[in-house]
Amino acid sequence: MATAQPTLIGFYANHANFPNDHIALYRFSGWQSCAPRQGNEIAERGFFARDLLPEGVTPGTRRRLAEAFEDVAANAHW
Repeated sequence: MATAQPTLIGFYANHANFPNDHIALYRFSGWQSCAPRQGNEIAERGFFARDLLPEGVTPGTRRRLAEAFEDVAANAHW
């Protein structure tokens, strides 16, 4: 659960996989752990070190992490 105002990192299009799909990515400077809500779209969640990401992390997710934490230029496509 967010405990501070989020900062918008970017707004992305994912038209290659889902027509008309858009993804908003936010950074939260404050949060507290809470139980997941039942019946929502998210099947699983976790926190990982960037050098120990789980198998199956998408290339788009890796690009977003590089944009947020390294000196990589942003791209509007997921």
